[in-house]
Amino acid sequence: ILNELRKKEYIFNIENEINKCNRQISYFYRICDSLTSVFEVKKVCKLILEMVIRMVNVERASIMLLDKESGELKIFSSRGIPQRIVRSVRIKLGEGISGKVALTGKPILIENVDKYEEKIFLKESKFETKSFLSYPLVYSKSKSKKEIIGVINATDKKTGEVFTNKDIKLISSVSTLATMAIQNSELYSKLDKAYKDLKEKSKIILNTQKALIRTERLSSLGTLSASVAHEIKSPLTSIMGAAQMISLRKSQVEDVLRYAGIIEAQCSQISSIMSQLLNFSRQSKPERKEESINKVVEDTLIFTKHHLSRFKNVKIKKKFNKNLPKVFIDRGQIQQVFVNLINNAAQSMPDGGTLFIKTSLVRYINNEKEKGKNLGKSYVVVSFIDTGIGIKKKDLKNIFKPFFTTKRRGEGTGLGLSISKDIMKNHNGELKVRSREGKGACFEVLIPV
Repeated sequence: ILNELRKKEYIFNIENEINKCNRQISYFYRICDSLTSVFEVKKVCKLILEMVIRMVNVERASIMLLDKESGELKIFSSRGIPQRIVRSVRIKLGEGISGKVALTGKPILIENVDKYEEKIFLKESKFETKSFLSYPLVYSKSKSKKEIIGVINATDKKTGEVFTNKDIKLISSVSTLATMAIQNSELYSKLDKAYKDLKEKSKIILNTQKALIRTERLSSLGTLSASVAHEIKSPLTSIMGAAQMISLRKSQVEDVLRYAGIIEAQCSQISSIMSQLLNFSRQSKPERKEESINKVVEDTLIFTKHHLSRFKNVKIKKKFNKNLPKVFIDRGQIQQVFVNLINNAAQSMPDGGTLFIKTSLVRYINNEKEKGKNLGKSYVVVSFIDTGIGIKKKDLKNIFKPFFTTKRRGEGTGLGLSISKDIMKNHNGELKVRSREGKGACFEVLIPV
């Protein structure tokens, strides 16, 4: 009978141990599942600490991580430790129990802290039991290279017993998971910071790009001011002459009406010129709407006409496709591209020449253009072909880079083509160039239909 009772007691104890292990495994997996959705280091440490406290059954514990800058251990999560200690304690590598564990990477188990002379920060608070356990958090970068990132400390077992090798094994299983989770959270924090920095820098770059576009537009506006002044001066002269004739011939109604008609027509011309200038110079958010590209080119030529007359024998020849579909564009930005290309073409023909401006509809199939076929992606293309000096082969690859210019100092910012390229990119279009030195250049503005 005694043997039977002993067997039953033995089986009962075994069953209890199995049930206890099953509960620990179940808890372990629940914590693992929770860690997959936590990315802050302190929250990760808190979850790991709860696991340690439950698995080794202690009242007090802490997780200390190594600060790489100061080379000191700091408490990131704790239970049962006064906050004044948590905030103030700093342990150098090799100092005290935790410092030694962090330096050597080997755990230390103390049965009686009163007999231990080394510094233990918890001595400032009363120990319920005398046993203390410190275990390293080791991150394996490779088989041969390991990095100690901190330690797990535990004391005051609820049973009042001392720690054993069994407790070391339990914390060992936790430490591997803890190290991976902490490293992942630190990597996530770095990645998140890098993302935010990149986002902020992208915002700065975007604002700088907008400022550069505005600067280049104002530069073009200054270049065109003489042209606009001339375009306005001519109709104003006609208006003044007509007004004088009206004052001299008050009695002749037919003459008065004729001169009034001249005044009305010239005022309309001035209004048109000023409208084009204001549309070009306005500083506003990009506003895209359907436009006739032929009309946009014609309007651009109105206020570049006199500017082009300053160049010796530069002629404009146009060949427009009258059946083009309308395109969805920001008129001011596209005019900025056209003004830049027209000015560049004129400057490339110092001894005179011809600028051919052509509009067409092109469809691209596998990057090869096909005309007149309803296949592939369609573009309205505005071609600017000059008979100037052309572009050197070595300069072609740099032509769209910011601040690159072949002009003499003071004649250009080196931003015009770069900004024009960006404007076309923002319109989901393209700006292409072909050239042979001494044979002129061809710039193509491709706008998707």
